[in-house]
Amino acid sequence: SSRRDPRPDRSPWLAGVSCRALASSAPTDAGDEADDRLDAFSDEDAFGSETPVEPGFEIEVDVLVVDDHGGPPATGSDTMPMEALAVALERDARVLASTLVDPKRARRKSAAKDNRDDADARDRDFAALESLSKKLFPDGPDEVSYVELSVALCTDAHIRALNAEWRGKDTATDVLSFPAETFGEVTVLGDCVVSVDTAGRQARDQRHGLWEECRVLLAHGVAHLAGMDHEDGEEEAAEMSRVESALLRALEASDEDGERGEIRAAPRLLGLIASAEAGERGEGRDFGDPALDGNAFATMSVSNEPEPSHPASAAAIPAIREKAEKQTLRFPRSVDVDPARRLNRRADVLFVDLDGTLLNNEGVVTRRVADALRAAAEKGVLVCVATGKARPAARRALATALLDGAGGVTGDASPGVFLQGLDVRAPGGGSISNASMPEDVVRDAFAFHGGEMRETRRVQGDASANANASSGELLTLRDSSYAEPATALTAFCGEECHTVGAEPHALLRELASRFHEPKSVPWDDVDSLLSAARATRLEDDRETSGVSKLLLAADDAATVSFWRPEWEALLGSRAVVTQAVPTMLEVLPVGHDKTTGFETLVRRLADESGLAFEAGVKPAKKTSPDEDGDFVSGASSLLRVVAVGDGENDAGMLRAASVGVALANACDETKRAADHVLSSSNEEDGVAEAVSKFVL
Repeated sequence: SSRRDPRPDRSPWLAGVSCRALASSAPTDAGDEADDRLDAFSDEDAFGSETPVEPGFEIEVDVLVVDDHGGPPATGSDTMPMEALAVALERDARVLASTLVDPKRARRKSAAKDNRDDADARDRDFAALESLSKKLFPDGPDEVSYVELSVALCTDAHIRALNAEWRGKDTATDVLSFPAETFGEVTVLGDCVVSVDTAGRQARDQRHGLWEECRVLLAHGVAHLAGMDHEDGEEEAAEMSRVESALLRALEASDEDGERGEIRAAPRLLGLIASAEAGERGEGRDFGDPALDGNAFATMSVSNEPEPSHPASAAAIPAIREKAEKQTLRFPRSVDVDPARRLNRRADVLFVDLDGTLLNNEGVVTRRVADALRAAAEKGVLVCVATGKARPAARRALATALLDGAGGVTGDASPGVFLQGLDVRAPGGGSISNASMPEDVVRDAFAFHGGEMRETRRVQGDASANANASSGELLTLRDSSYAEPATALTAFCGEECHTVGAEPHALLRELASRFHEPKSVPWDDVDSLLSAARATRLEDDRETSGVSKLLLAADDAATVSFWRPEWEALLGSRAVVTQAVPTMLEVLPVGHDKTTGFETLVRRLADESGLAFEAGVKPAKKTSPDEDGDFVSGASSLLRVVAVGDGENDAGMLRAASVGVALANACDETKRAADHVLSSSNEEDGVAEAVSKFVL
């Protein structure tokens, strides 16, 4: 496919945005060279050499990938990389544009290709689309000579920034539509912006592939570009739903043209409105604005099976859905104050750390631990995470056990403590606390790391390097010839990570792959990083850095232990240095940590529930040996909070909770702070033991 540059003059949202076209049907500019990355994923490879019969008008489609805000996005699939997805969506966008202008042609093709017994429904769908098309093109398709449509693929962070700027909603969403409203002989439909991150989560929830979900979002977005608005009442919503269905039918019929190779759509996709009304897309769906469509809602992954490869098996789908229904359980989003239910459990709220606590050493929630959390939820216990992770990372971690999304532990509307208490979410998902690092701390940290620390490396048993060096001893070498420094530094900026350097350090790549954190975006210098950080958090105040926290990663705990005193001396009283993982050092703004975040959220929960809570106050316990840790059964006015952790950063939270529980792998400080120390570690499902003893 040939490509061209984006057109910011026609797309105001593109102003200042770094993006590039991965697929395009536009004529190639003179002198343009083909994009080598598409060599393996051309239209011919994906769909066969046979080309569908074209309409009597020119269609120009661009599929752009946005590099800003942690981009480019990733599909997470070897069989459907971003380049292949772009090619597939370029073809789909052409079909949708053609269908919108000439729906009768698409209707005939659908009727000829579809032998399923739903002709009446098909006729109703296409009747709605033909009515819409007649309004847009009263002289018919013969009078149209040119149609243009753009599709942009981005990250959650980027679509969140767009949603905040254009709709005043500071949250990620799945699709935004920017209509050009130019209809006639030359028609410019506008732009559909799709978050690949959100689409991926929704695809898992719907039990179809990422490409299928992008098709659903694209059909919805195109209906909005055509001027439809489901918020104009039930009748308009029903009409728009039928238009979505007709567009998807046209896509399905087009799949029969030529051999599709490894890419094939699952049978009969429901449109966005229809699937939401059927209860298949979480609760509280917000379909957003008529001009800029923001479809923000939480979804819950329904299986930990790998995403089905293409082609999808139609026979397997009912079994998958049946399995999903059995596994789905709704976790409470607020404190359950029902007296009878409270008498049937030991705690009202469970706060649990992630790394080293809820997650095993592979970064996964085990089946036994997940089942324990579900057992707590069945008794009405509110389960909240309290973690140093960014919120998207926490959600990815919980998704390993089907605990993320609508009705899960983490989701758009779930309460929780993230980024070491720098991002606190109340029930409903709204932010009730956030903080930013002083700019001078960020500058000094990166200067220190890029200066003195880059000259330090680990010598492992190389006596020739230094006669006094023993294996594993840290030495300062005035030699910059080694390939990579022994440590890496990244800045957490809201839900993104940014670093300085030509490319992310191997340790930062591991941070993303193993610990689920956002990929670190490299910048040439700290000035560029700070500009990006402020843009990420939508902050214009030059005195605000936009950086929530800093994280120093090393290969081993000894390196971190060596450098910690140096960092504490460097930062002094300007910031707080703490640890959650032995191989990582974290720098936080003064006055903000996991304990303050925990207390902020618990106070909100207490206020909303009408129950009493005071940090550090430990209720009396029954004394019989088999009831160790149980609360006094008559303490009905107290909000009973259990907190479980392992790291140094968890110690204050355990002291503040009604009952603080440390796992066997906890550090000494956290064990001293805990009311109870378990015999089980995170590798031995310690959280399951804690739930059994102190929650149920």
